[in-house]
Amino acid sequence: MTRPGGVRERVAGTGEIAAAHRAMAEAEKVVIALRVDPLVRMRQVFNASRERAAVIASGTADQVGTLGVSAGRLEVDHIVSLSRIARMEGFELLTAAEQNSLAVRRNNLRLMDASANASKGEHTFATWPNARYYYPDAADLARSRALEAELIEEMQTWIRTRVKGRRPVAVPQPPAPADVDAPPAVKARIRTEPERTRIRTEPEPLPEEPDEAPAQQPPLRRRAVPEPER
Repeated sequence: MTRPGGVRERVAGTGEIAAAHRAMAEAEKVVIALRVDPLVRMRQVFNASRERAAVIASGTADQVGTLGVSAGRLEVDHIVSLSRIARMEGFELLTAAEQNSLAVRRNNLRLMDASANASKGEHTFATWPNARYYYPDAADLARSRALEAELIEEMQTWIRTRVKGRRPVAVPQPPAPADVDAPPAVKARIRTEPERTRIRTEPEPLPEEPDEAPAQQPPLRRRAVPEPER
């Protein structure tokens, strides 16, 4: 469509609008993913993964070793825990998709007794204090420790290869005040209260009274002296 004056107006078709909406939705997903803690996201991806479902369907026995105590049910265990993976060198430079791929790495997953898995938690097999309680056979634990060390080295090498040449994204920070390291100034308290007036409660000494003046006598009347008779 051409407007008067030769200005061409582009009319977006339905397909273009739908594509723009899809692009916006994908961008929003990326923003939301960046806000989520990587461990939380990785656990969510793992719980819904085909890899987890495949391990569950792979057998009906604990794949670590001979149990001393059993809960009677199995769970999928990460031989190298997700928290240990998240602390590896360069992990923060991986993309979200790369981090998620570590969460479902098939050779890091196996069936484990539910109570043993809960007790192990984020421990390594070398630092797990109750390991011998659940797996009394020392050979079983030795195999798990060796496998764990092998997987740690394998994943750390994979991460270093992936992030080689990458640099952390600089996040702008608000400028800090110049005196950020200085201790807060202590404001001196200025007393503005008027100085209290001292009230004397002792009785003031009365002024000395003058000596009592003698009472004034009425003036003496002079007796009339009779004149001599002539």
